[in-house]
Amino acid sequence: MNPKEGDYLDKTVQVVPHITDAIQDWIERIAKIPVDDTNEAPDVCIVELGGTVGDIESMPFVEAMTQLRRRAGKNNFLQIHVSYVPVINGEQKTKPTQQAIKAVRSAGLIPDLPSPLLGPGSGLLMGFL
Repeated sequence: MNPKEGDYLDKTVQVVPHITDAIQDWIERIAKIPVDDTNEAPDVCIVELGGTVGDIESMPFVEAMTQLRRRAGKNNFLQIHVSYVPVINGEQKTKPTQQAIKAVRSAGLIPDLPSPLLGPGSGLLMGFL
């Protein structure tokens, strides 16, 4: 659908489901594009959902990924939460990552695999995953 071409014909366009469906359709379409000389569809498609969860600009993408998780099926979707954990004076500061994980979970995206964290701060994060 393209509003510039008049595809919507004065119909109401909603973020959910119109935009989130378009995002999911785009991901599924590009996931099938061959990336090497075999001309076969890839086995895996990696999508980075960056930015700040909670920003109004990212909400349609977060919702689309939540819906895609259900649409693709549990065995065909894997979410990994990757976050920067600064080390200040030899101590890992995990509070920003804890808050980020909490925000992602509240938006409906639950990490399947945590990003590995070594050292004394690892126990603090495991309770959030």
